[in-house]
This record gives sequence, structure tokens and C-alpha cells, in this order.
Amino acid sequence: MVMDEGIRLYKELINDLVNMSQSCAESGSVENAAVRGTDRDGEINELLAGASQEVRKALAGYVLGAYQSGIYDVLVHLEWLRECKGMKISVEGEELSAGQYEGFPCDFIGRCKGQEWPDK
Repeated sequence: MVMDEGIRLYKELINDLVNMSQSCAESGSVENAAVRGTDRDGEINELLAGASQEVRKALAGYVLGAYQSGIYDVLVHLEWLRECKGMKISVEGEELSAGQYEGFPCDFIGRCKGQEWPDK
């Protein structure tokens, strides 16, 4: 069975976002006490340098969770736009088949938790 191109592109988008959500530069910076680009990065790095590796790792996990939450929040808004305002997304002229599964945010969370795509 040949997969519809719109479905393939939708799955690719969600899978790419899941892969992106597994790490972020800010999380690594916190774990390594090497935060940059803030007005207070010196103070933050000094605070982090004084913390144990376990504490820095826990804080890095928290930062990563906030990053993942941001991706989820954007997907909730995209789903609302899709459902309520008729928004469509296309890639290279091909419309994504976003309504085939559970919707942007639920598909993202499911894939983050390791769920396979259902056969459709």
C-alpha cells in the first residue's frame, strides 16, 4: 500500500518535532554551567558551577521539559487554527493530512512516549 504524500509529510513533521524535542542547547548549557546569551549568564554560570552534577542534570531536565512544553503549546495553537479556522499547511505544494490521526498535540505526545503510528 502506497502512503498518501500528505500523510507522509505530516508524520515526518511530527517525527522531526519529536526528535528536536529530545535535546536543546539551553539544557546542555545548564548541565555544563555554560549558559550564554542572557544579561545574567555570568551569575547563572557561577550558581550552576557551585551546584553538584546531579543538581545541574535535574535543572537541565527541567529546561528540556520547558522546551518540550513550548513545542506542545505551539502545536495546540496550530490544531486550534486547523480545527476552528480551517488552516492548512503545505510543504512543496503538498497539503499535510493533519486530520488523519489524533491532531498535532496528541500525535506529538504519543510519539514522544514511543507510540507507533496507527495503520490508516
